[in-house]
Amino acid sequence: MDGLLTNLWIGFLILLLILFLRISRPIKRWQALGVCCLGFLFASPAVAVAHSYGLTLPALAFSAAISISIDEVYSQAKLREWFDKRRRFALVSVIALGLIIGIGGGLRRSVYVAESLHENCALKILFDATFIFDFTERPTTVPEKRKETARSRLAAVGIVTKEDIQRVYQNCAQNDAQYVQNRESRAAPFLPKYAYGSY
Repeated sequence: MDGLLTNLWIGFLILLLILFLRISRPIKRWQALGVCCLGFLFASPAVAVAHSYGLTLPALAFSAAISISIDEVYSQAKLREWFDKRRRFALVSVIALGLIIGIGGGLRRSVYVAESLHENCALKILFDATFIFDFTERPTTVPEKRKETARSRLAAVGIVTKEDIQRVYQNCAQNDAQYVQNRESRAAPFLPKYAYGSY
């Protein structure tokens, strides 16, 4: 389903781009290009160092470019004789379907992000363990009271020592079947469908 939604969304954007380039006014093309350049500028830190955070501003910029394109395509379709009532209805249907696919895909991705931030997510446990068990070279600035709370949370799922953390790491690396199965209940360490850092 995720692959299908991705391909449908990409197909919608390509179709929108073709229509936009064919029937849009030059000023609207420059506006969309300017907003896209702004989006690339906002995303430029990720070009040097790949990361999954800091995507809000680029996403807003590209969403604005998509909005400009949709508005222009619809406005020009109303003015052109070639777009009779039937073709205009088909265009509105395609645009509506494309937006539903995009919003639906975004909601699904939000569910996966929330899953990756669940307290029993094995990848989150490994990330937290770096600070809880002082795996860093220098001492962490996490208050001891918060560390104790986190240790109690991990102890509830059987993770007490650094050896337990090593076991969790190995199970993640081997894509352990039990960790995959635990995803349904999330009562024990589990592997999420996608890592939080994937994008």
